[in-house]
Amino acid sequence: MLLLVSVIGNVLLYLKWNAFKTGGAVATNPYSDAVLANDTLPSQFPKDLPIESEAVVTSTYATHTEDGRSGAVREYTSKLSPTEVVANYKSFAYANNWTVTIENVESGNSSTGLFSAVKDNQTLEVSIAPLDTNQGLRVKVTVLQAY
Repeated sequence: MLLLVSVIGNVLLYLKWNAFKTGGAVATNPYSDAVLANDTLPSQFPKDLPIESEAVVTSTYATHTEDGRSGAVREYTSKLSPTEVVANYKSFAYANNWTVTIENVESGNSSTGLFSAVKDNQTLEVSIAPLDTNQGLRVKVTVLQAY
């Protein structure tokens, strides 16, 4: 039992060290498969997927869903408004023949947004929430392979 606890502790310590070394963040998502360096575009992401120049990438990781779909997630902070973030992804979707399935922005105190589009066997999901400090937004971009 002590050996098992020691092994688990060493694995967690290695993951944190490796994330620090590569500039990534240790993902606590139970469906996270691999932490990637924040300057690495996940292979599942379209090469021209927009991210504003002032964005600060906070984590990037491969993931899978409970129902078995695989994909990747990139999270970043933004100084744009939820409307501007959604507009960027909406422009990308229409320019690249994606079908927009959800477009929702809440302004005011909540400053949240949700955007989703599908193309071929991929789903693009963007969720937007205010940072705890109210000094910008937390944007989470997920690209998943469809069934």
